[in-house]
Amino acid sequence: MKVLLLADVSGIGRRDEIHDVSAGYVRNFLLPKKLATLVTPAVLAQYTTRQKSFQANARAERDEQDHLAQRLPDLRLVVTARANDKGQLYGSVTPDAIAAELHNAGITIPTDAIHVNNPLTNVGEHTVTVVLRPDLHIPLTFSIQPT
Repeated sequence: MKVLLLADVSGIGRRDEIHDVSAGYVRNFLLPKKLATLVTPAVLAQYTTRQKSFQANARAERDEQDHLAQRLPDLRLVVTARANDKGQLYGSVTPDAIAAELHNAGITIPTDAIHVNNPLTNVGEHTVTVVLRPDLHIPLTFSIQPT
């Protein structure tokens, strides 16, 4: 029996996938727990429309990420933080602060996409990695200036 999964089902597949499953498993487990629905022509039409929309959104997001990948290496950010006379910061610059400066520059990147290898505790120029997707890692160079 062909079913469209409404949730991830261990041993069967992931949400929004169509699978061929035994009738007893469908009748006794998947349908009562609302984990799947039978594939009818109407369900198949909705599924096809949703997949086309998903693919179009994924393409648009990928294009936007590629555009960001071209902009980020040329961008020069300045992050200000409190520091002593020797250039040591009182604390450190976090990915949140970097994301806020990027937002001020008109670029929205989630904080968890900014990877900092070592704590940023000194004034000067630093480089972090921005991971937009698993195959796209962009170095971002910025300077930390004392306030």
